Amino acid sequence: MLRFSIRLSVILWGIVLIIALGYVLSGLLVFKQIFFQHAGIPITQVEALRAHNDNDTRPQQIPKIIHQVFHNWHDPGNDTLPKDWEAVRQTCVKANPEFDVKVRIAPPQAYNVFEMCPLSFHVVPTEL
Repeated sequence: MLRFSIRLSVILWGIVLIIALGYVLSGLLVFKQIFFQHAGIPITQVEALRAHNDNDTRPQQIPKIIHQVFHNWHDPGNDTLPKDWEAVRQTCVKANPEFDVKVRIAPPQAYNVFEMCPLSFHVVPTEL
């Protein structure tokens, strides 16, 4: 009886060892395939973008609009943009010439929403 249990444990451990080696070997093969020479053409990001733009004939579905909302927390009645905010806005316009940039100045009524539902919004007005 003892010989049978020893043989059985050797066989079971052999099966476990074969399965473990197979798992490790498959992982090493995947690693080799990802990080070393593999099938496919090497292509850079610029080449991929150029190929996408040249072959893409679909109409644009999403309009190129940037919406910026200015909240004047210190003086809610004042609708003029501060100089530093205007400078930041202009850098955004220069960086995205093909986009339509729209600036909205939040009305004072928008501040009541934060007071009425403080748990609905996680916006804390802070100075920049």
